[in-house]
Amino acid sequence: MYEITFQFENGAQEIHFSAAPGSTILEAAQAANVAIDAPCNGNGSCGKCRVKVNGVPRLACKTKAQDGDWIDLPEAMRGVILTDTLT
Repeated sequence: MYEITFQFENGAQEIHFSAAPGSTILEAAQAANVAIDAPCNGNGSCGKCRVKVNGVPRLACKTKAQDGDWIDLPEAMRGVILTDTLT
């Protein structure tokens, strides 16, 4: 199991959670009862699940959780839509 941390806006709250290897950030968030907007059901087409993973903008539905990940929620990206081409 991977240990990841979800941090909410301005650091007001943190949730530490264990994620299964191979799971996405979105799947880990759902298992931890952390709401991430994903109207496309995680297929990477809407860009609404954008978060910062260890300070780097990513789509939660396309990014695999790694041990020690730090996830900042929610992340306003000034209108930038990320695509599933991000690695």
